[in-house]
Amino acid sequence: VYGTRGTALGEIARLNGLHRGIRGPVRENELAERFGPTYTARDPALSLWVHATLVDSTIVAYDALVESLSADRRERFYAETRPVARLFGIPDDLVPTDCAAFEAYLRAQTAPAGPVHPTAAAREIAWHILHPPFGPLHPALGWIPRSSSTWTFWPALSLMPEPIRAEYGLGLGPVERAVSRWLLRAWRLSRP
Repeated sequence: VYGTRGTALGEIARLNGLHRGIRGPVRENELAERFGPTYTARDPALSLWVHATLVDSTIVAYDALVESLSADRRERFYAETRPVARLFGIPDDLVPTDCAAFEAYLRAQTAPAGPVHPTAAAREIAWHILHPPFGPLHPALGWIPRSSSTWTFWPALSLMPEPIRAEYGLGLGPVERAVSRWLLRAWRLSRP
């Protein structure tokens, strides 16, 4: 992912340095009561979640856009991500040992009683991501409705776990699902 070993270590050091400065108060009362009044991006549990989302997203996207990974290739890929997690400061005893443990971790994090659920702020940010303004690209494009590119996000949304997508209020109806399937198949067939 990061190139040569030297390039990778340099990039990981740079990212770790950036993360040292990311800290602050937890502003939503319910979350502050549940997780504490402050956060830091170097918190091992938070770092594990970020790492897990990147690993899972890579597997899900590869399965959808390229080909389904065999169990052996999936296990090998996951094993190759574990040292990266440790380089980001996640203790070995926190990193799931294999794919089965990793998938159990993901299920526990997003379960109804788990810690990962979108807040009102996350839902608002998601709306802005899915409805970008065109004016900043060029003033002459400011007239284009923000919703005109939303369909381009449908394939990505279709890859999200249904419970999380529902919590964001991002339902996909029959038309959205059909377009998503068509775009994903077209991508898969068009790649060299």
